[in-house]
This record gives sequence, C-alpha cells and structure tokens, in this order.
Amino acid sequence: MLRGTAEASGTVLEVVPQAVTKQIGESFNVSIQIVDVQMLYGVQVLLRWDPSILEATAATSHLGVEEHPDGVLYNEVFTVTDRINQTSGEYALAAASLAPAGSFNGSGTVAVITFWVEENGSCALTLDPQSTLAGIVKPGGTIFEIPKTLVNGYFTTSAVPEYTSFMILSLFMVATLLTAYLITRKKEFTL
Repeated sequence: MLRGTAEASGTVLEVVPQAVTKQIGESFNVSIQIVDVQMLYGVQVLLRWDPSILEATAATSHLGVEEHPDGVLYNEVFTVTDRINQTSGEYALAAASLAPAGSFNGSGTVAVITFWVEENGSCALTLDPQSTLAGIVKPGGTIFEIPKTLVNGYFTTSAVPEYTSFMILSLFMVATLLTAYLITRKKEFTL
C-alpha cells in the first residue's frame, strides 16, 4: 500500500532503444530502464505491444544489483510477478526489496525483453501509465510513489524489396536466352 507522495523528480522510466526497425524473421532486444531515481524500493511495470506483429520470446529481470550490476534494487528481492502474456501482448513485472535491504539510488535496467518479428507493420512499445516506482525512506518506513516520466518505444518493419512474378519470370527468360547464346557461340568456335 502506497502512502504519501514524493516531490517532483527527474526520474524517467523508459523503453531503450526508443526506435527499432527490423525485418520479418529477425529478433531484437529492448530494455526497460529507470534513470535518476532516489529511494527506490519497489517496481511495478507493464509493457504492451501488438502481438500480431511481435512475439516476445524471453524476458529477463535485472533485479538485485548484487547479481545484475546494471540492474536496480538491492537483495533480497521479492518478485510478485514476472511474466509474458503473448496473447494480449504484455510483459508484467512487480517486485520489491525486503528489509533490511537499502533503497536504490541511481539508474539501471529493470528487465530485458527479446522480440521476434512475425509480420510487417508498426506498433508502439508502451509502458502502461499505471506502472509504479515505489520509494521508501528507510526499511520499515513510509512507502511513497516516486513521480516519473514515461518514455515509450516504437517498432516498425524495414522495407524489403518485393519481387513480382513478372520480374522473376523476366530474369529467368534473360538467363535462359544468355545461356542459349553462349552455348551456340561455343559450338561455332569448336567446329
């Protein structure tokens, strides 16, 4: 339960990279990162995408800086949920440090999600506005919501040339005629 609020801060919860362009059949990673946070003790994030375009194949949380130096939160970390729901196109993570762990200050990675491009198209990689960063002054102290700015990402497939049947047939005919010509020329020189 969150009690109270904190003063406005420069804390950012963001998708990195913010723009991704790939082709069908390629994979890529995005991370959910926190920038410039003070007194972080818990996270609740929800990332959404279009599941008809992208398939999330893996998600790795980076909680507990003792095991993940680029991560956030101090051990011991209690994870409530850490799951991918490909049907709805969502990744949810909720976790908090447990006393006597100290609060986290600084910047770090919350999780890394791997996507596979299934179809042509574009979609947002959206952090739900209800995503929450919880702070605590000291273990056992008052819990408060840390104000943050959300920065979403965007995915699009890159243009790939589409070869029409006419183009393929034309190339085949040129190759056939060139082969026939070279065979004829070879016979002239061998006679």
